[in-house]
Amino acid sequence: MQCGTGLKKASIHNTSKMTSPDSKDEKQALPSNPQDLATAYREITKGEQTATQLEANLSNLESKLDAMLAAFEQQEGSDSKIGDKTGSNGDGSSNTSKGA
Repeated sequence: MQCGTGLKKASIHNTSKMTSPDSKDEKQALPSNPQDLATAYREITKGEQTATQLEANLSNLESKLDAMLAAFEQQEGSDSKIGDKTGSNGDGSSNTSKGA
Protein backbone atom coordinates (compact mmCIF):
# COMPACT_ATOMS: atom_id res chain seq x y z
CA MET A 1 0.00 0.00 0.00
CA GLN A 2 2.87 2.33 0.64
CA CYS A 3 4.07 1.95 -2.93
CA GLY A 4 0.77 3.33 -4.18
CA THR A 5 0.95 6.15 -1.67
CA GLY A 6 4.46 7.01 -2.80
CA LEU A 7 3.41 7.05 -6.43
CA LYS A 8 0.41 9.23 -5.76
CA LYS A 9 2.49 11.56 -3.61
CA ALA A 10 5.03 11.88 -6.40
CA SER A 11 2.35 12.54 -9.01
CA ILE A 12 0.71 15.18 -6.82
CA HIS A 13 4.10 16.80 -6.33
CA ASN A 14 4.82 16.77 -10.06
CA THR A 15 1.44 18.21 -11.02
CA SER A 16 1.88 21.07 -8.58
CA LYS A 17 5.10 22.00 -10.40
CA MET A 18 3.38 21.87 -13.78
CA THR A 19 0.56 24.21 -12.83
CA SER A 20 1.00 27.63 -11.35
CA PRO A 21 -1.75 29.53 -9.57
CA ASP A 22 -3.25 32.25 -11.72
CA SER A 23 -5.19 34.13 -9.07
CA LYS A 24 -4.71 35.22 -5.47
CA ASP A 25 -7.43 32.78 -4.34
CA GLU A 26 -5.51 29.84 -5.74
CA LYS A 27 -2.29 31.04 -4.09
CA GLN A 28 -4.07 31.25 -0.74
CA ALA A 29 -5.43 27.71 -1.15
CA LEU A 30 -1.90 26.27 -1.27
CA PRO A 31 -0.44 25.20 2.09
CA SER A 32 2.00 27.81 3.32
CA ASN A 33 3.88 25.91 6.02
CA PRO A 34 5.09 22.38 6.77
CA GLN A 35 2.31 21.86 9.33
CA ASP A 36 -0.32 22.45 6.64
CA LEU A 37 1.50 20.08 4.30
CA ALA A 38 1.62 17.38 6.99
CA THR A 39 -2.10 17.80 7.66
CA ALA A 40 -2.90 17.61 3.95
CA TYR A 41 -0.75 14.49 3.58
CA ARG A 42 -2.53 12.80 6.53
CA GLU A 43 -5.91 13.63 5.00
CA ILE A 44 -4.84 12.24 1.64
CA THR A 45 -3.54 9.07 3.29
CA LYS A 46 -6.80 8.66 5.21
CA GLY A 47 -8.75 9.14 1.97
CA GLU A 48 -6.63 6.52 0.22
CA GLN A 49 -7.27 4.06 3.06
CA THR A 50 -11.00 4.72 2.85
CA ALA A 51 -10.91 4.20 -0.92
CA THR A 52 -9.04 0.92 -0.47
CA GLN A 53 -11.66 -0.28 2.03
CA LEU A 54 -14.47 0.71 -0.33
CA GLU A 55 -12.80 -1.16 -3.19
CA ALA A 56 -12.49 -4.27 -1.00
CA ASN A 57 -16.14 -4.02 0.04
CA LEU A 58 -17.24 -3.57 -3.57
CA SER A 59 -15.17 -6.55 -4.68
CA ASN A 60 -16.75 -8.64 -1.92
CA LEU A 61 -20.22 -7.50 -2.96
CA GLU A 62 -19.44 -8.26 -6.59
CA SER A 63 -18.36 -11.80 -5.65
CA LYS A 64 -21.57 -12.36 -3.72
CA LEU A 65 -23.67 -11.04 -6.60
CA ASP A 66 -21.81 -13.30 -9.04
CA ALA A 67 -22.49 -16.30 -6.79
CA MET A 68 -26.18 -15.38 -6.52
CA LEU A 69 -26.44 -14.97 -10.29
CA ALA A 70 -24.74 -18.31 -10.92
CA ALA A 71 -27.08 -20.03 -8.45
CA PHE A 72 -30.10 -18.37 -10.07
CA GLU A 73 -28.97 -19.37 -13.56
CA GLN A 74 -28.32 -22.93 -12.38
CA GLN A 75 -31.76 -23.10 -10.77
CA GLU A 76 -33.36 -21.63 -13.88
CA GLY A 77 -31.58 -24.23 -16.02
CA SER A 78 -32.71 -27.10 -13.82
CA ASP A 79 -36.29 -25.75 -13.82
CA SER A 80 -36.36 -25.84 -17.62
CA LYS A 81 -35.09 -29.44 -17.58
CA ILE A 82 -37.88 -30.37 -15.15
CA GLY A 83 -40.38 -28.71 -17.49
CA ASP A 84 -39.04 -30.79 -20.37
CA LYS A 85 -39.37 -34.01 -18.35
CA THR A 86 -43.00 -33.36 -17.42
CA GLY A 87 -43.86 -32.76 -21.06
CA SER A 88 -45.17 -29.24 -21.14
CA ASN A 89 -47.44 -28.56 -24.11
CA GLY A 90 -46.15 -25.02 -24.47
CA ASP A 91 -49.49 -23.47 -23.52
CA GLY A 92 -49.01 -23.84 -19.80
CA SER A 93 -50.83 -27.16 -19.63
CA SER A 94 -49.15 -30.45 -18.97
CA ASN A 95 -49.58 -33.67 -20.89
CA THR A 96 -48.96 -35.85 -17.84
CA SER A 97 -51.90 -38.08 -17.09
CA LYS A 98 -53.56 -38.11 -13.70
CA GLY A 99 -54.68 -41.44 -12.36
CA ALA A 100 -58.47 -41.71 -12.08
